Amino acid sequence: MRVLRNSSSAPCSSLRAGGVVPLLYLPQTMEECVQILQRHPSIPVLGRGSNTVLSARNPVPALLVASQLDHISISDETLVAKTGTMLARLATLAVRQGYGGFAPLAGIPGTIGGALVMNAGCYGVHISDRLLWVEIWRDGEIVCLQRHQMEFGYRCSSFDPAREVILRAAFDISLRVDESQQLRQCLERKKASQPTSLPSLGSVFRNPSASVSSWQLLEKCELKGMRLGSMQISEKHANFIVNLERGSAWPDDYVVLARMAANRVYQRTGILLEPEFRYLSKEGYFYGKEIL
Repeated sequence: MRVLRNSSSAPCSSLRAGGVVPLLYLPQTMEECVQILQRHPSIPVLGRGSNTVLSARNPVPALLVASQLDHISISDETLVAKTGTMLARLATLAVRQGYGGFAPLAGIPGTIGGALVMNAGCYGVHISDRLLWVEIWRDGEIVCLQRHQMEFGYRCSSFDPAREVILRAAFDISLRVDESQQLRQCLERKKASQPTSLPSLGSVFRNPSASVSSWQLLEKCELKGMRLGSMQISEKHANFIVNLERGSAWPDDYVVLARMAANRVYQRTGILLEPEFRYLSKEGYFYGKEIL
């Protein structure tokens, strides 16, 4: 097991910005992960940090990073992935093997664990669509939940990251469809419309409704290019905040810039945008409108 002391959390986030964390645990096996959870029941857990701002102003005292728990196994009509498996890798593998229902997920950053917590999705397809069961750590023990025991909605689920840690998940691969062309189209569309060359956390805000997109409201309010420190609202896609300076960036500026953008949209349109990212500090996790 790797343990880093007084280390920067910036490499643990796809935003490439973070603070100094006194204890950083990087388990190499599921057994090591469980050992850490037994010793530190309330320790926050990250995969690739693709949807979480890690506070530098008030950093957590300890952090468990599960990115090394990356493994996929296939048996009969079931695919099982560990929590640190990249969703893009799982989706790409599924398409190459001829399993249907996964292609649009290949363009989503992050790991299986985080994707399930927020019910990640793209172009009408969600990670929960073909989910069979999930193995979690809860209240000091491993619990297996069947699909009917979980609830999912738009960018949300019934999982509570403050007391539950996703360890493994199983997916139904009985649908046989050639989605190779759809996969290429999804990836090309992402590259053409999103600032993939700069560190970010993906979409900043949820869409207010099926007919109103956050990026349209942000663009209408002339927020493209607005900057605070190293953080900037992307000039390519208004619903992305990108890190222009990587190593020297102050992560908390991301949160402040998001608040500034949400306030302007509310003042001009009366619509209050809800953040899609999470904010993690010594006080715990903050979600949605709690951040504003």
